[in-house]
Amino acid sequence: MSLHNKIELLSAALRLGHGWGDKLSLLRLFARYGGLSTFSAKDLALRVNEPPGSQLHLRDTVADAILLVEVLVQQDYAALIPLALRPTTMLDVGANIGLGSFYLRHLFPAATLHGLEPAPAESAVCARNYQSLGNATLHRVAAGDTDGVTTSFAIHPEQTGGQHISTTPPTGAGWQNLTVLLRRIDAMIDEGSLPLPDLVKMDIEGSEVNALRGFGRYLASPTAYILETHSPQLHQDCLDLLCPLGFRVASDTPRPGTARILCLHRA
Repeated sequence: MSLHNKIELLSAALRLGHGWGDKLSLLRLFARYGGLSTFSAKDLALRVNEPPGSQLHLRDTVADAILLVEVLVQQDYAALIPLALRPTTMLDVGANIGLGSFYLRHLFPAATLHGLEPAPAESAVCARNYQSLGNATLHRVAAGDTDGVTTSFAIHPEQTGGQHISTTPPTGAGWQNLTVLLRRIDAMIDEGSLPLPDLVKMDIEGSEVNALRGFGRYLASPTAYILETHSPQLHQDCLDLLCPLGFRVASDTPRPGTARILCLHRA
């Protein structure tokens, strides 16, 4: 690696990291995956080895750095690895900028990938990442238990988890409120815009129960779900929806605050 590339890697890690541990983790991650492009308009691209020649785009923000560490360094979705899954179709509900989709593609390179992300800034970056991933389709909609209606959507560009459906528009500093289209997953499957997924990843900041209800009669069809829940009650509600259908808990990992990452598998 040239001196220029080494300086670029160090610069990225120092600028993006939330704390020194994250900065060092990012530096190791960047070095592992092959290097960075130069910064341009607060955007950067991580050159990756799998698929060969592709790029992982992210923004020069702390929020994206935290997601990068959580998904690719700490490997929040590593519970999928011991399940020996062989999905042909994957669905990323709450794709954000596509880091979770990138991880799923790394685990299951042959699977068709679909993602849902309604936030405009995040979906714009996600679309670029999906181009690199190949065989991936992005839908700029939110998942819920009603179909074809609009709903209030809160965004905070400087916070991880700052994009979520909100019945009460936030009023704090930095928050924005948009209107996004809400879709049921079963309606999208019936109309042919989504395939029936074998594997579902979901991280939608408190709306996971409504999104699961939107699967309707297809809720039992996937082989596995991996989802982040955001309160003890929502966590239990997800278990109450999925366990009676034959799903068993493969992993249940605490995250900061009340969040947990729940992986369920149906043998």
